[in-house]
Amino acid sequence: MIFIDVKDAWEGKKPYVVFSKIGPFKVFIRDVFNTGPQRELESEVINAYLSLLIKKYNDNNAGRACAVDTFEMTRIWDGLKPKVKIVPQLYKLIVGIVNAGPHWMLVMILPGDKKTVLLDPLGGRKTSINHCKDVTRSFMRHRGLNVSRWACETRSHPLQHNATSCGAYALK
Repeated sequence: MIFIDVKDAWEGKKPYVVFSKIGPFKVFIRDVFNTGPQRELESEVINAYLSLLIKKYNDNNAGRACAVDTFEMTRIWDGLKPKVKIVPQLYKLIVGIVNAGPHWMLVMILPGDKKTVLLDPLGGRKTSINHCKDVTRSFMRHRGLNVSRWACETRSHPLQHNATSCGAYALK
């Protein structure tokens, strides 16, 4: 077994060594390297951490939640047909993080409430909220849900103050 600590990873040593496997996600040393100061989080780290948050939620709550990985949530955001096979009616909460250019945003879909919550670490712009509503409605319509009166909103949340921390803020 190869032992490597976070400091070594931040120095860029052994980038292709698997650091951890969390669910279906393999986190390599190069992914840990990108958790360092002034670096941008990678999809694998975001997906792995989000899967742990969802597991914790499901262990402590009666209503079920599921995570949609960053690649599929970004496909939904881009208006493309996602490959994800979920039945929204089975979940109280569907969570995913969107990569819009070099920027990460959290999307929480509440199918039972016909509502989506968008948390943008740069602040909730009206155009982003409207786009979120439109793509969520399209996704839900293709899953057989009635999307009339579907709403999208944002809530008070911490905002990033630099150009690289949106991934961490989206997970916060």
